[in-house]
Amino acid sequence: MSRHKFLFHSLWRQVSWRLLTNLKLIALSQSYQECRLATKYFYIENNIIKGGISCRWELNDYLAKYGGNIGYGVAPNYRKQGIATEMLRQAVKLFQQRHLDKVLITAEDWNVASQRVIESAGGVYENTLIEESTGYRLKRYWIDLTT
Repeated sequence: MSRHKFLFHSLWRQVSWRLLTNLKLIALSQSYQECRLATKYFYIENNIIKGGISCRWELNDYLAKYGGNIGYGVAPNYRKQGIATEMLRQAVKLFQQRHLDKVLITAEDWNVASQRVIESAGGVYENTLIEESTGYRLKRYWIDLTT
């Protein structure tokens, strides 16, 4: 494993008890249905949450068009450190374990850094759509999980 901790719903022992308790409360507040459809993971280093990634195991119509299977973010102070790349790499492994053939991930057209992260994980550009309610231009990428 890399030098960073990637926090799953079964939490690492190194995480402080206060943080552990707070995250347990967040996880317990979600219904079983929500956890089955999507899981949120956190990227923690030195007991600081630096990023998070959502794995959406099933897609509704909106996510199938605009949101995709994966959404992630990194706190501004921790960008350009490879955190998004590492989170996406590990999320792809989780989807492979669930035997999916491919995952959809989107990035706004101005977010070149996110596009590079997606492409470095094997993302292949499909098209750009405009999200109707916001006007955001979203680039859609597919990552093949069969290789």
